[in-house]
Amino acid sequence: MHLSQRAILIFTLALALAVSGCCACCETTPTPDDNSRPSGNTYSNYYQSDPGPSSGDIQKSSSTLSTSADALDTGDQAAFELCLTNEAKKRYSLNEMSADGAKKLAEAIRNARIVKQYSNEILYETTIDGETYYFSTTKEGGEWKIDSI
Repeated sequence: MHLSQRAILIFTLALALAVSGCCACCETTPTPDDNSRPSGNTYSNYYQSDPGPSSGDIQKSSSTLSTSADALDTGDQAAFELCLTNEAKKRYSLNEMSADGAKKLAEAIRNARIVKQYSNEILYETTIDGETYYFSTTKEGGEWKIDSI
């Protein structure tokens, strides 16, 4: 195949993909609650219509953070795990943390501030040793749990 024929073939394939909308996977857009929405409803559209958590939900999330910080301070693995989602339990272990690391994390959790709020997720910002970190709590089984930290 000559160079000009390859160029025409590549151009034709690119044009066909562009006209077809690239792929069939774009027909629905997944959302954080694992539902699919018709294409065109992006995360931002989904979140714009989200009413956010109630004041009671914010208090429950804060209570989870307080309980987790207390567990970190005392080295109570069982209490710390109760504050984590099932997925987070697979990733984090208090046993893998030094006592100083656990205390720093406890302080960071206590000093965290809310930066974004959704019905089923609250995103927090905090600092450890001058570096900014983000983590979130999500509703799991009707309770607010730490999902990522």
